[in-house]
Amino acid sequence: MTAPTSRLQQRLETEILQARDPVTCAMLRAERACLLARHGDLEGAAAEREALGAEALRHPAPGLAVWLKLLEGTLGYYRGADTSHRAAFSQAMDLAHQARLRPLIALSAIWLAQMAFVDDEIEPMVRLLSQALQESSPQQHSVRARVAMLIALNYHYAFRVDLAQPWYQRAQQHASADGDVQTLSALMYARAWTSGNQCRMASIFGTPMPESSDAIRQAVLSAQSSEHFDRRTGAQALQQLTPLLEAQLLTTQGRWAEADALFSAHLEVENSLDGVQRYLALLLGDWAWCRLQLGDAGDARRLATRSATALAEHDCAQDDRTVVLGRLARLRAILGEVELAQQHEAEAQMELARFGENQARVLKALDAALRQTVM
Repeated sequence: MTAPTSRLQQRLETEILQARDPVTCAMLRAERACLLARHGDLEGAAAEREALGAEALRHPAPGLAVWLKLLEGTLGYYRGADTSHRAAFSQAMDLAHQARLRPLIALSAIWLAQMAFVDDEIEPMVRLLSQALQESSPQQHSVRARVAMLIALNYHYAFRVDLAQPWYQRAQQHASADGDVQTLSALMYARAWTSGNQCRMASIFGTPMPESSDAIRQAVLSAQSSEHFDRRTGAQALQQLTPLLEAQLLTTQGRWAEADALFSAHLEVENSLDGVQRYLALLLGDWAWCRLQLGDAGDARRLATRSATALAEHDCAQDDRTVVLGRLARLRAILGEVELAQQHEAEAQMELARFGENQARVLKALDAALRQTVM
């Protein structure tokens, strides 16, 4: 069955048909191709990128040049093979500034803010969020939705769900106004991921729960809702990761057999795909914990070793690294590997201290920026 076309895609296709000049038409096609990439149709977006390159030679224009760089960056981001997409977004920003195209400055800024968020670059991220707000109008829902989502996730990261909640609502309102099912899907997934990781951290280190005692159940429901939403809308960008997120949340709930079944069904396939390496240590660590709880010490040891190797080989977020080291410390202790357990625990405590420092930095930087910016 063919997935329904989103309202945003329908609007773009209507505007493409109604475009009165080739440059406007090409820019709208580039915007639609970015949407296809975000939806998970990388092949279709790449084919459009090639066609639009030829169009740009026939009809050179600053706005089209910016859109082609944004499309290049979007394709690179969702392919996840390297970091060249960040350079493409930076080039889009430079071109947009040169042409004084404020909506495209704002769009470039929110992409770069997302890159900074992924790389734990707090102050640059907040500056870019402020820039995206300042350069966008309230009607530029594509930017405002993602700005609000990033602000919400950062407050959530800092255990301030009370401050995050209004921004989650704004993100949903803007994405709904635009008919942007991709952002709505990402919003549900990211919230479930953040809640799950903090509940996992609480179970390992005894840190304060970020939400109510029902937080983990709500995170499971949110992950399941994200998966159902993607199936209904045909979104493919997160379809590989969502079952693995659910497996992690089930692990935190102590539902070992259910989690193990999901890990077994998805992780051995997914760990060979681009984009999963960043989460591989975390996923393998949780799977190892499941196997240990199910009585398979040998498999738990094997998976723990793979988790430690992945942690050394691939970058991951600072809070993820904290959780992985804490998980491995407790697992190795149960397995009787005292020296390894002590090593992991010492590293975990250092990362946990850094996590607390980062939470304070996030709150300080966001509060200062939002005092000066009106959304």
